[in-house]
Amino acid sequence: MVQYWLAPVQSEDPLILAADRRLIEGGSRWELFRNKLHLIHPWLLPMVKAFILPADPDAEACGSETGPVYTAPGPVCFDGVNFALSDCGRAFVNRLPSVSEQQNGFAKAAAAALQEQWPDEERGWLEELSQLSGGQRKVIQLRV
Repeated sequence: MVQYWLAPVQSEDPLILAADRRLIEGGSRWELFRNKLHLIHPWLLPMVKAFILPADPDAEACGSETGPVYTAPGPVCFDGVNFALSDCGRAFVNRLPSVSEQQNGFAKAAAAALQEQWPDEERGWLEELSQLSGGQRKVIQLRV
């Protein structure tokens, strides 16, 4: 079964995903919510398949089937010691929106949520995204 994690980006170089990652419950309801965010901005909450982030020097394609355990406590570091970041992972990180772009998008989504009367669950998720970013970090979605 597919899992989605919200992961604040603590650092981009090296890529460090903060310890306060959160597993998202909601299945298709979450996907509908994410589609609403994409109507506001297509990269408001960028998603990456988790297996493409770690590098595997023996693989012909980006990524590795063995990688971080996102349920483990603490940050996930792609620093070359714990895990190396793949070329595809680096390309994903390089395309992330800025913190201010993401914050502006969250603010637009909050206004839309009020105006269009989004369900409480979606407004809660939006609040969670804002809290995770803290106004100073980017937030991504991992598909595990």
